[in-house]
Amino acid sequence: MAIPDYQTLMRPVLEVLSDSGVLPMRDLTERISDRLNLTEDERRETITSGMSLIANRVHWSVTYLSKAKAIERPQRGHVQITQRGRDLLASVAEIRNSALEQFPEYREFYDKYRSNKARNRQLEEPTSAAPSAAEEDESPDDLIARAEADSRSVLAAELLDKVRTIHPSAFERLVLKLLAAMGYGGLGEHLHTGQSNDKGLDGIITEDKLGLDRIYVQAKRYGDGNPVTPEQVRGFLGAMMGKGDRGVFLTASTFTKNAREAAVGVPARIVLIDGEELVELMIDHGVGVEPIRVATLHRINEDFFDAL
Repeated sequence: MAIPDYQTLMRPVLEVLSDSGVLPMRDLTERISDRLNLTEDERRETITSGMSLIANRVHWSVTYLSKAKAIERPQRGHVQITQRGRDLLASVAEIRNSALEQFPEYREFYDKYRSNKARNRQLEEPTSAAPSAAEEDESPDDLIARAEADSRSVLAAELLDKVRTIHPSAFERLVLKLLAAMGYGGLGEHLHTGQSNDKGLDGIITEDKLGLDRIYVQAKRYGDGNPVTPEQVRGFLGAMMGKGDRGVFLTASTFTKNAREAAVGVPARIVLIDGEELVELMIDHGVGVEPIRVATLHRINEDFFDAL
C-alpha cells in the first residue's frame, strides 16, 4: 500500500496515543506501521536524507498536532495525547490541518508560517487555511525555494520551543556560541560570567587579544508571555557602566515596547534580540541545527558547447 500523507496519519496517531499513554517516537512509528499493515519493504522505504518515509510522515503529523496542543512532549523524544486531542478524536471525523485551525495556538503558528511563505514567494497571503499544492507554472528553482522556506518556518517554531526548555545557564552558553558563530570575538575570547549574582552580565566577548575591545552580553531564557521589561534593560545598562559601551541583550521571549525604548538614546550601543530573531540567527549560522539534505540543480553550460 502507499504510505499515507502526514495529514491522513493524524487520526491514527491520536488513536494510538489515546490507548498507550506516553510513547517514544520510535514506538509510535512502529505501532502506526503495524496499524497500517506495512510490509518490511515499505517500512524500509526512505526519503532522500535516509530517514524512513513512515517515520518522517509520523514526525510531521506529530509536529502539527503538537502546535494545536493535541499532543504534548513530556520528555525528550516522547509524546502523549492531551485532553484536547481526545476531544478532537471524539468530535471530528477527519483530522487534517483544516480541523486544527479551530485552535488559537495553531492559528498563531500557521499564520506565521503562511506570512513567511508569502514573503519568500513575494505573493499575498493565501486565503485558504489548508496548505496549497504547488502551482503548475512554478519552476524547479521556485519549488525548491518554496520548500526550503516552508521547512524553515516550521524549524524556527520548533527551535524556539526547544530553546525555551533548556536550563538558563545553558541558554547563556548558547548565545555566546551563537555570537562566536557570527564572528564576534574571533581574535579574543568568550567568557561565560553568568552566576546567581552576575549583576546583569552573563558574558563578555573580547574582540582583540589584549581584551581592550569588549562586548557585554545579557541572556534571559524567558518563556512565551514573560517579556523583558524596561527595568531589566536599564539594569543591563547599569551593569555595563564604566566597563564598555557595547552590549547585546538576548531573550527567548520578547521585549516590551518600553523595554525597547529604554535602549534608545543612551550612552551605549545596545542591540536587543528577541526569540524569533534569535532562532533565525541560529539557523543562518548553523547553531543547534544541522543540514539533512543538499539539493543540486544543473543547467546547460553554454560555454562548453560553444567551445566544441
